[in-house]
Amino acid sequence: MANLLKQKYRRARHLAQFYSFFGNRKLILAASMPRSASTWMYNVTRILLQQKYGDDLAGGWIKDYREMPKKPVSLVKIHHFDARYAQRANTVLYSYRDVRDSFASSIRKFGVKPRVEYAHKLIRYDEGWKNAADCVMRYEDFIENQAKEIRKIADTLQIQNYSVENILQQIADLKSGAKSKEKPHDKQSLFHENHATTKGGHGNWHNEINGELLHQIETECREWFIKNDYPLGSP
Repeated sequence: MANLLKQKYRRARHLAQFYSFFGNRKLILAASMPRSASTWMYNVTRILLQQKYGDDLAGGWIKDYREMPKKPVSLVKIHHFDARYAQRANTVLYSYRDVRDSFASSIRKFGVKPRVEYAHKLIRYDEGWKNAADCVMRYEDFIENQAKEIRKIADTLQIQNYSVENILQQIADLKSGAKSKEKPHDKQSLFHENHATTKGGHGNWHNEINGELLHQIETECREWFIKNDYPLGSP
């Protein structure tokens, strides 16, 4: 009981600090299921906002928000869903993909333990963010047509007079530059070395998600796969 009370107190204190830090300033959340082109979406959003707000924009990862300069507009990248963060935001953008692909990519990149509970957590966060989002990007749509997704994000942010080609080139340059960085990630773009673990696409999960784990995920999370139009079974 004492530990639970301490956790609740720390959570309440952290939330109060979050609200106090951002005050009445504009807050945009680039939320995502892990490994779902989230950093790409963050950078498209950042480049578009920079065009509109210039030096009045600050951006960064949720865990580093206290290091961000207090500018009139803040862009924050986040994975874990929190309804109170979503309520505070002026705009929420969200990206997602097949839970199995997200799970497998997280195993390859971060060493996530292959347990069905992780899939359930991804789905809980997914449902929360989708309910809060002003713009939702499906990873497979991003793979098929990045220009279309850029235009969708720009429309959500009510930004016009931008160049899709220029944005794509800027992101390509940022990825290339991140490969030579010694730090875990680039503070501006949040790209890091070996950011992608595969060439992308759907169905790259079968090496990590198979056997009993696959059966558990597809049985216990069946409704989510059907609702989001992802086929069950091996690719």
